[in-house]
Amino acid sequence: MAKWLHKVHKLPNAILTPTNILRDQYVQETPGLHTLSNAGLYTCHNWDDETSCKVVKGKQKHYCKGCPYLQARKRSYVMPYAVYNSYIYLANRLHKSAIIYDEAHTAINLLQDRAKDRLWRHDYHYDNSIQSYQDLINWLRMRETKTGLDEKQQMLLDELTSGKPRYVVERGEDLYRGEMRDCLKLLPVDVRDQPPILWPPSKTRKIFLLSATIGKPDVVQLGLDKKRVQYYTAASPVDPARRPVTYMPVGSMSVATKARTLPRMLATLENIAARFPAQKGMLHCTYEVARELQALMGDGPLKDRLLFHRKEDRTEVVNAFKAFPPESGKILVGCGLEEGLDLIGDLARFQVIVKVPWPSLEEPAIRYMAGQDSEWYNWQTVKKLLQASGRIVRSISDYGETFIIDSSFQRLYDEARDMFPQWWLDALVQEDIE
Repeated sequence: MAKWLHKVHKLPNAILTPTNILRDQYVQETPGLHTLSNAGLYTCHNWDDETSCKVVKGKQKHYCKGCPYLQARKRSYVMPYAVYNSYIYLANRLHKSAIIYDEAHTAINLLQDRAKDRLWRHDYHYDNSIQSYQDLINWLRMRETKTGLDEKQQMLLDELTSGKPRYVVERGEDLYRGEMRDCLKLLPVDVRDQPPILWPPSKTRKIFLLSATIGKPDVVQLGLDKKRVQYYTAASPVDPARRPVTYMPVGSMSVATKARTLPRMLATLENIAARFPAQKGMLHCTYEVARELQALMGDGPLKDRLLFHRKEDRTEVVNAFKAFPPESGKILVGCGLEEGLDLIGDLARFQVIVKVPWPSLEEPAIRYMAGQDSEWYNWQTVKKLLQASGRIVRSISDYGETFIIDSSFQRLYDEARDMFPQWWLDALVQEDIE
């Protein structure tokens, strides 16, 4: 597409990716394709110890003459087509006449990240227990009662209690004056009114959004619904028989019924795992459900197969899971791993969606958006479900089975049937519980 846009339509263009991993895959598979990385990944030609250009700049306050990073940066402005991490593209203002955005559903996350407000722990001294929007409100009100609020804190409390919640709260780290610091990120749920930083009208004429999970609600969120939009759908090249999605309703995982459903869920998980005694697999659920399953299973048959992780050690546990041989039969209990996980081949031959990934209505901003637009809420769920079901079949020759055992899938299917792409529906089958 990039070559065609340049050769046929004379449009300088850029392929954008959400991660460096995907960008590097493009570069490795396409010899000569230009890219630009962070200055820390280029080695200075004038230093003997393989010091990066970023470090040299920090030491001598300027880049060297003939700096390889600056040379790559200069070429980026004149190349007819290239591939970039979307953050590098924005940071260097590499705006092109056309954009090809791979995994384009992540563009909304980028806009949320760019529009976020950050509360630094070293400024606010908030409690470690804050994990949600309501936690933050409760903390501010407690501080208001005990010590009073400064002007910034009062403005934040007024915004959070305005009756039109705009943010979800995410705990994490971010750069503060060159070093990573603990913070709370306030991510706007609705980004329709954000400036079109990815494709300013004065710079970009054509936009191509590529994704297996992008729909009209995303186009609205990206502020493109008033443009001339054309949708193209392609069939999956993978035979549905190699990627079955089996709906096996055990019970609802709603708050009201979860306690009654969990023992039946565990029995069903044991039965599914027994079908794959010497093959690895994965469970998709929330941290809360994972803790409850771990407590419930005791010394049962899954005790030595399941690998659980926390937010703090997720990467380490995932890497450990991948290192186990197939015959180990290990099963990764993944929380928040619907996207970005590549379990190709023998890394996983089955997976179970224990709980349909409905966005939490305990978050006031999610509840507000769902009340305004039920289609938006259903699409967020469908999108995560589609992404989760794609973790284990990663090529035409790959194979694996996905099980959905939360009966609330039926409600999602009934309300949002038209949102599911045909290639996914082609693989959907139902199996009754014995």
